Amino acid sequence: MSHKSALVLGGGGLWGAFEAGAYTVIENRFEFDTIVGASAGALNACAIAGGMSAAGLVKLWLSSEPAATLKLHCPRYFLDGFADTTILETTIREMMRNFRPKKQLGVVVSQGWNLEQVLITENITSDTILASCAIPFVLPAKRLDGVLSVDGGLRDPCPTFAARQMGATEILAVNVWTHLP
Repeated sequence: MSHKSALVLGGGGLWGAFEAGAYTVIENRFEFDTIVGASAGALNACAIAGGMSAAGLVKLWLSSEPAATLKLHCPRYFLDGFADTTILETTIREMMRNFRPKKQLGVVVSQGWNLEQVLITENITSDTILASCAIPFVLPAKRLDGVLSVDGGLRDPCPTFAARQMGATEILAVNVWTHLP
């Protein structure tokens, strides 16, 4: 039986910075075949799968520009969110342009009124990452293949199920939530 290893990065907003710090410890100690993420972990997973170094990931999180320029706006519709995500969207698009996934990548989003967790492994775009990060009422939801999609970590902030679905036999998970809020 062959072994397939996966790194799973959970959600938690600014806890993504903690994951970046954790990655500085594991970057040169483990080799992963698959990287999976939900919410802020999806952003980190995309960067890591694309070959961004731990130092680069830490630098991304320590950049004060996205947080310093956060603006609020009146939502256009129910799940549009109050935060203007222009800087975040630009950062993610630039990251995806510079760090195309070189390893198998899985991104988890929540869809439908029951917030079913859905694993996306193909045609991952900046909108996929933005959807996985879309905290309801704060960051705008995205439509993926016509389906309204929001934060991938709402039901299970650390989606190890996704790594198993992708064939992982060994999983290292970074989960910052000890309990759901």
